[in-house]
Amino acid sequence: MSGSFVISLDLELYWGLMDKKPPPSYVTNIEGVRLAVPKILDLFKSYNISATWACVGMTLEKEASDILSTPLSERPHYLQQNYSNYVLCEKFSSYIDSNKNLFFTSDLIRLIAETPGQEIGSHTYSHLYFLEQGLTSNDIKSDFLKMKAACQKNNIIKLKLFSLISFGHLLEFIFTNNFYP
Repeated sequence: MSGSFVISLDLELYWGLMDKKPPPSYVTNIEGVRLAVPKILDLFKSYNISATWACVGMTLEKEASDILSTPLSERPHYLQQNYSNYVLCEKFSSYIDSNKNLFFTSDLIRLIAETPGQEIGSHTYSHLYFLEQGLTSNDIKSDFLKMKAACQKNNIIKLKLFSLISFGHLLEFIFTNNFYP
């Protein structure tokens, strides 16, 4: 009997914990991502290890205004808005633009995509919390389309769907709109 070992890594930068550890806490850990990822890729390449990197789409942008240009109607409608990275981006926009290395990393994502055996997975555009009250199927659709657009803008062609819990109706939307390669 043969088996498989699956490796999946999250690449979120600060977008994965803004609601829990607002800036400037945790900076050293986030800065370490830029050092760790190339070393991990070198090891994976040396040992012929494949992995999926679940990336938050906001990391593909260049500055806070790229994110904040998203119309309110296309942002998550959480009952508790402190879960929304859009709200947090508004609150910390000057900090974000002064510390872009903590929030944006299209260069690392391209490096991952160009490394043999590595694939980019969607950890949603805005680090959605699928089980939070107020989130609608339209919010999810908008977020996935935003993720697709961010990848296309950065020439990341092969995007794997990820971070989908139990939204079967959304799968139909994604497949009929050619979201999943």
